[in-house]
Amino acid sequence: MRQRDMRLDPALPVGRAFGLADAVLDAELADRPLTDDVTAAAGLLDRFAELWLELGSGSGKAPGGRGAVRRTS
Repeated sequence: MRQRDMRLDPALPVGRAFGLADAVLDAELADRPLTDDVTAAAGLLDRFAELWLELGSGSGKAPGGRGAVRRTS
């Protein structure tokens, strides 16, 4: 998203989640060890869970009843 200079609508949950991540991750695009990025992202997991619960989606369903979590196999 950053490389294409794209932004998500902050009114949407995915936009709010992206905004949180964008604020804490290093904006530099050069190759580097990912340790700091992974640590910063892990620090957001509780906030992402809060966003999920704010949507009333603790059931694993997206708003509107469609499944938000799908198995790939």
